[in-house]
Amino acid sequence: PVGVSIESYTTRPPRYKGERGHVFVSKEEFDKLDVVSYTEYNGYEYGITPDQIESHTFFVVDPAGVFYLLDHYKGKKPIHTIYLKTSLPERFARLVKRDGFKNAVKRILIDRKAFKGFEWWADLVVKNNEDYRVAAGKIRDYIRKAEFGRNKLE
Repeated sequence: PVGVSIESYTTRPPRYKGERGHVFVSKEEFDKLDVVSYTEYNGYEYGITPDQIESHTFFVVDPAGVFYLLDHYKGKKPIHTIYLKTSLPERFARLVKRDGFKNAVKRILIDRKAFKGFEWWADLVVKNNEDYRVAAGKIRDYIRKAEFGRNKLE
């Protein structure tokens, strides 16, 4: 659905009962999927199918997943990349709250390498430590322009 992010398939177990944002499947179930975006983190696999792309507008993924998508998706939907840039202190605080100090440090170090240079590659960079309404407005404006054939936000 428009405005709803794709819930990627993952072999990761839920962090808590009722966790949303992913479809949690076994390794065997995952291996049967026709994935057009794939990434791996911390030993777990994440992916989405062509049908999910066709029926949604947004997908949250790391750069490896973006590049896999660009190589494997053969549908007609144009792919635009939006890099949500969050300051290091803000990212760290969010991760500590969600995953604890040790896991937050580990994730920051992994992401530093995984996302290096990606903001220069993305179609749009939006600061994610702003008021979420400002960030959402910038994304909405970009999508409206893209729908009318403009590829880059000026």
